[in-house]
Amino acid sequence: MIPVAACIAGWCGFNTILKTKSFNNVKTAATAIQLFVITNALVPLQQRPLQSIERDNDSVIT
Repeated sequence: MIPVAACIAGWCGFNTILKTKSFNNVKTAATAIQLFVITNALVPLQQRPLQSIERDNDSVIT
């Protein structure tokens, strides 16, 4: 499982407001291009424009 976060930007006066959408249960074999394609497919469902896409490859071992 690799968390993927998409940063959604909005404006409030002169300040930028960033909101993060996180997606869990992403297959570890998913390529960066596959994540880019699926994230951009979800952009039209958002009210604000996409700012960035980030993939967290860190693992927590307990």
